[in-house]
Amino acid sequence: MSIYDNVGAGLKLNGYSNRRVLDEIVERSLKEAALWDEVKDDLKKKSGASLSGGQQQRLCIARALRRRSGSAADG
Repeated sequence: MSIYDNVGAGLKLNGYSNRRVLDEIVERSLKEAALWDEVKDDLKKKSGASLSGGQQQRLCIARALRRRSGSAADG
């Protein structure tokens, strides 16, 4: 699963289909988790499993932040 899909999967499962909204939430969540600058060029190519241990922890944080952000977004 790509990094993008890893963060956005829950939103898609909950009915979010607007690509612009998904992109914004994924980017914001990764920025808040201090991971964006390291993965922005490989979001859809690189697997979350290929990240270092610390990066994987921040990916988990981004997923948690995404839940908070996604609750207020329009899907």
